[in-house]
Amino acid sequence: MIKILFVIFQLVILIFILLISLLFTWYEGSEVLERPWEWNKSTPFSNLINGEVNNKSDILQIDFFIYAIKYKPMFPTFIIICSLYLFYLIGIFLFKTNYNKLILFLFFSGLLLIIISLMLLPIYTPGILIIFYILIIIGTFSVIISTILFFKKRKFE
Repeated sequence: MIKILFVIFQLVILIFILLISLLFTWYEGSEVLERPWEWNKSTPFSNLINGEVNNKSDILQIDFFIYAIKYKPMFPTFIIICSLYLFYLIGIFLFKTNYNKLILFLFFSGLLLIIISLMLLPIYTPGILIIFYILIIIGTFSVIISTILFFKKRKFE
């Protein structure tokens, strides 16, 4: 019972931090409206849906997040960390009774994070670099932990 309450407590705190970080990221990303020279590089969704961005009104809300990730990375970093913590918390809670599924979950989620981080590498901005390091470190730890658990399981069989 105490373990479930602790998990629920973590979920509530994570969701609160995630929502606050989303609001701040959205606010900081709205700065793209005042920087027309960034519209071609920092508004990929607007360019995809509306074509060329000529006015502030052409910019979609989701592009605020892209701009914030690239140039104002503090709150997007909180979003990434909270989302990954939430993902791993739920995954470990779901697979804690099945050791093999837990190992596969940790291995493939770590591998996915490493692949995503390598896809971000060609985009060289301070925010993307921070997110690259976060994803590569967490992904590597996840793969290492799954490998240790795998060999530990094999040793005791």
